[in-house]
Amino acid sequence: MKKFLIFINIFLLSHSISNSKQVETIINNTKGKAEIVAAKNDLFIGQSFTTPQGSDYHYITFTWILSDEKTKLGKGYLYLMSDKYFGPSAELNSYTPNVISIAAGIISDTYFFLPAITLEPDKKYWVYLGGIKMRHSPTEKLIQFATSIEGVGYTIRNYYKGGEAYATCGQCCNYQRRIEGDFNFIVEARIINCISDYDNDGDIDGKDLSTLATSVNNLKKGLSMFAEKFGRTDLETNKNNVKMR
Repeated sequence: MKKFLIFINIFLLSHSISNSKQVETIINNTKGKAEIVAAKNDLFIGQSFTTPQGSDYHYITFTWILSDEKTKLGKGYLYLMSDKYFGPSAELNSYTPNVISIAAGIISDTYFFLPAITLEPDKKYWVYLGGIKMRHSPTEKLIQFATSIEGVGYTIRNYYKGGEAYATCGQCCNYQRRIEGDFNFIVEARIINCISDYDNDGDIDGKDLSTLATSVNNLKKGLSMFAEKFGRTDLETNKNNVKMR
């Protein structure tokens, strides 16, 4: 039976790896050439966005884009939230209401979230920069630091209809919504499908269903083969052990 379970685990693992897809861009808003500049204090920004219709998403990444429409900029701690936030950036932490997750880190100026964090389709989310170190308990001391995010591109007109821009100058000032426009940003994620796009043609069609059916049949044959070889033998051994006792 142990060999039988090992076979199942290996099959499922190889099946998942062979059909896993890379992350893809689900939102691209990078046409803003204007910039918001902080007069004295550090600039903290936020942005809301709406996920496309379809399936859930995971392996989420978020990237700020400068006014040249291509250069990435990633600093500080990025908070993913389920609702808007109008408090100071310094008070953002893992215990703030509506915080879904804090970006696990920054790679090549791109914030990434753990795979367990998922976004629902056709739903609005918010991201905000916080100028404090993430704390793991309500009593842990907060560590503040400067994180200038100036230079991120900004569209004067509201070309992106799925969200709004937010900004604040200084860690103790409240976030405010910009009247018009949005910051330059890109959201990438991996689509969670019950049926994989096996032939990588960009959609789920009859070919994918046929491949899935073949995989299921092969799995059934494999299960039957190993049940015949290992399952019955284990049962007979167990019976003999019971009789001996």
